[in-house]
Amino acid sequence: MGWRLRCGFGGIGPTLVIVAAFAARAPALDRELHWRAVVVDARLDESGRLHVVERQDMVFTGDWNGGERLFRLGLRHGFEFEGLSRIDRSGTEHELARGDIELVDHYEWQDSRTLRWRSRLPSDPPFDRTEIAYVLRYTLSNILVPVEGGYLLDHNFLAPDRTGVVENFRLRLALDPVWRPREPFDGTFEAGHLPPGTGYVVTLPLEYAGPGRPAAVWQGAPASLGHALAAALVLVIPVLWVLLYRREKSLGRFAALMPVERIDEAWLRKNLFSMLPEVVGAAWDERTGAPEVAAILARMVSEGKVSSEVRTERSFLKSRNVLRLRLLVDRSTLQGYEKELVDGLFFAGDTTDTDSIREHYKGRGFDPAAKIREPLRRAIAGLGGEGRKAAAPRRLPTLLLTLAGGAACAAAMYPDLVASEFLAISLALGIGGALYIMAVLQARNWRDTVVGAQRQSWKFLVLILPPVAAVAVLAATGAFRLGSWTLVGMTLLGLAAVNSVFNHARSRQGADKIRFRKMLAAAREYFRRELARPLPNLRDEWFPYLMAFGLGADIDRWFRAYAPAGAHAREMRDSSGSSTAGAAARSWSGGGGAFGGAGASASWAAAAGSLAAGVSAPSSGGSGSGRSGGGGMGGW
Repeated sequence: MGWRLRCGFGGIGPTLVIVAAFAARAPALDRELHWRAVVVDARLDESGRLHVVERQDMVFTGDWNGGERLFRLGLRHGFEFEGLSRIDRSGTEHELARGDIELVDHYEWQDSRTLRWRSRLPSDPPFDRTEIAYVLRYTLSNILVPVEGGYLLDHNFLAPDRTGVVENFRLRLALDPVWRPREPFDGTFEAGHLPPGTGYVVTLPLEYAGPGRPAAVWQGAPASLGHALAAALVLVIPVLWVLLYRREKSLGRFAALMPVERIDEAWLRKNLFSMLPEVVGAAWDERTGAPEVAAILARMVSEGKVSSEVRTERSFLKSRNVLRLRLLVDRSTLQGYEKELVDGLFFAGDTTDTDSIREHYKGRGFDPAAKIREPLRRAIAGLGGEGRKAAAPRRLPTLLLTLAGGAACAAAMYPDLVASEFLAISLALGIGGALYIMAVLQARNWRDTVVGAQRQSWKFLVLILPPVAAVAVLAATGAFRLGSWTLVGMTLLGLAAVNSVFNHARSRQGADKIRFRKMLAAAREYFRRELARPLPNLRDEWFPYLMAFGLGADIDRWFRAYAPAGAHAREMRDSSGSSTAGAAARSWSGGGGAFGGAGASASWAAAAGSLAAGVSAPSSGGSGSGRSGGGGMGGW
């Protein structure tokens, strides 16, 4: 940051005479500022504090209001301003007062790092190569950096962000006897003609000969504590994963599905077709959404309660399927979620279609699955036997870790709010908190998975590994020299978050329920594999169950790949009265006449899926380096 410049202007009336008098000299009074000399006397005391007396001999030309000093501070640097004075030509020092900066020889802080003082009133004549000397007094702490075997002073004693040249610079640096330089050092540094943008950096390795550690040097957490915390973080995930794996394995979640070769029509009628298709769809994956809505519509079409027609609209770039439905029964004869769904879809009589539904609900949105979600949840609650449920995870450890971590973080920022600790904790809570929420959502989805659960565990593990690894690296390496309380707090909060994620991943269902759902998953796998064959062992009346299992895309792929072969097999059957395809294969046309048959059934599946998805509601409307010092100085 450099100088901030602002012109001062006087009032109207008598001052016009002054303005007119100086107008002729305007070319000679362009705003210009440089320093005839900057002299810095600095002393490093036994605690590591740097006491600075900085004299600036400033030469003003033009309508400057006064001087400005910007202090560039690192996150941990402590700063104490002690005073500002002006030295007149006789050498007398006049202390400037803090307060009304509209008065000459007053100063004020414009922000936490920018100091301004007034040298001239707006009504005064502009400066004409006017030299004024100012002395600033301040103390810096936490500017030494601990390094192997000692400490490093890496400080910029001249503010580089300025508008003019420093003709002469002199630094006199004194060290308390407890500080011993590791290289030749006489304490005096000089330079001349330093242009804007140029500072004066002193890098000096030091040894500390005093007792204990210097009080004004930030050391960070002890290495032993950092290593212990890093070890705890590194070990916790494998331990929790082993515990989770053993528990879920005992419930049967990782067991293989029943081989599809053992599934036939008799098995399906006994274990699957005794339930409504939408109940099957909600039970196998514990979710209710568009597949279940499409299954209900397909079932009602099959039962003759609703008729359907698909219209394909094509344009130059794409085509889309529009589903048109007609209610064939008196809606008063319908009950439960069937009536709820029909009332939502047939809002203007006994006919409806995809476009009408989208237009009707475009202002407020429409979720057909919401009409059936709660009734289906109740319907599947008792399925799968009444075996003992899995034990609920204990929440007390997570709560205790969270409270302890929060207390440690609070202690890290009390009584003095250290910027570096606050930033580290804020970043950990912000980034870690976002990843934690995503990991919890993935863990909750994973706990309801009964197919490939072991393989899919990476979905939540990959979200908790980066923040845990980051905190472990910070703790083990001492990077950024974070304090003990900060590292302890971040570690405890990290352990609490990881434990919470693993708790959310634990299945709430018992072994009997999981076994029942894996049976349904095996049936779905059977249907999926059959749809990969040219002549599948399927029947048209099973179409609603395929929709319930979310296999609409597989139906579409089958029609695009194999429908001609299926049609040829039916022709052979019709002409000869027999076929090698099998009885089930001979009865599969993709849903039968109710859904259009042949390729029309694929269009029906796509159109029904689009309609079942509903209508979306409209949307509502500093420096981080280790070097200390620097900054800027100039006028305003």
